[in-house]
Amino acid sequence: MAEPEAPPAKPEETPVPAGAPPTGAEPQELNEQLRAIEAEMNKAVAGAAPAPGAAAPAVEAAASKKAGKKGKKAKKAAVTEPEIPWTVILGRKLATARNFIWEMGASLRSPDRPTRRMASAFFLSCAGLVGVLTFGWVELQRSGFDLGFKGGEEMDQAKGLEKFFSRQRDAALLRVVTLKIGKFKIELLPAPGQEKMLGVVNMAEVEIVLECDQKETCKYMEDNLPKVRDQIASILTAVERNEILSPEGKKRLKRGILRKVNLWLPIGKVRNLFFTNLVVG
Repeated sequence: MAEPEAPPAKPEETPVPAGAPPTGAEPQELNEQLRAIEAEMNKAVAGAAPAPGAAAPAVEAAASKKAGKKGKKAKKAAVTEPEIPWTVILGRKLATARNFIWEMGASLRSPDRPTRRMASAFFLSCAGLVGVLTFGWVELQRSGFDLGFKGGEEMDQAKGLEKFFSRQRDAALLRVVTLKIGKFKIELLPAPGQEKMLGVVNMAEVEIVLECDQKETCKYMEDNLPKVRDQIASILTAVERNEILSPEGKKRLKRGILRKVNLWLPIGKVRNLFFTNLVVG
């Protein structure tokens, strides 16, 4: 007896996802389905987002809280503590130092040996510091350093030293541009209407120093010293006694000698002239 034939196997069907357009749908139907899916997605997103006015109360609450904190800080800044007098502060510092010293003194009698050693070292250090400061103060006073407590006497001494050094500097500069010409003997004439007295030597001896404008001028006159002396001697041939003894007469002699020497001098200039070691017979 022949067996019946098995029915042919059905091909497996691929599951179609939900909402997907059916196979073989027309393009217009596909577009409509896509637009419907997009509309449903937009509605879902719009439902998940908060409403425009929903976050306003939370923002206002945070702002009011922040403003409240700023107000509290402003009130704290406005309420300032009263200023403590410096005497009170100094008294507190002294009291703290005194208590510390009392505690260190009590530590000297402590049964603990390291504590006693530490206290002893502290007091020995304080004594050494006081000794060093005292010795330094004594040495400063001995050396004349006033520390600003002796008034204006030292200031006057300092000014005097400054003037002294200034004069020394000027003298050093003057030595560089001065030249000693030497001594000159001058015949003194009696004043008009005055008779010559017997036994009286009408002579004078004077030493002359010239001040030049530069070292080169002094060097030139030093190299030509005989010519310089000759120019000066032509002025000092005969001088009245009253002229060389009076201040005005000395000034006239100086002007005459300076004019004569500067006319002869080819370089530089003689600025001043000094009469030294004037001896009148």
